Amino acid sequence: MKITIPISVLLVLLIASCGGDKPNQINNLKDEVMGLHDEVMPKMGDLRKASKSLMMKAETLDSTSAAKLKVIAEDIEAANEFMMDWMRQYEPDMEGTDEELLEYYKAQRAGIQEVKERMLNALEQGQKALSE
Repeated sequence: MKITIPISVLLVLLIASCGGDKPNQINNLKDEVMGLHDEVMPKMGDLRKASKSLMMKAETLDSTSAAKLKVIAEDIEAANEFMMDWMRQYEPDMEGTDEELLEYYKAQRAGIQEVKERMLNALEQGQKALSE
């Protein structure tokens, strides 16, 4: 038995498979961006606590050791502010063409990934300094 499919049906399927993918890519990127944000957002409290603890510990040390802890605390504050800056500029309901939205959410993914790395590195350094 031979099955024939009209060319018009094949064209519709081809067009749908090419063009319909961008909205899915956009939604996937947007979800990924928010997933990364949601992963590190709770760490902001940990960052503030670590910074405060480092500053309190610095008050009990000699000036050289205190200065090192203060630098780590400043790095933590900078990582926290980097997250705040990212959140202020993020537009979850961005409008534009599919291409513009793809580029926007790709850039946002890169940005929030950098936020995550900075926050986790700063927190790790702070916790390490507090444990010494």
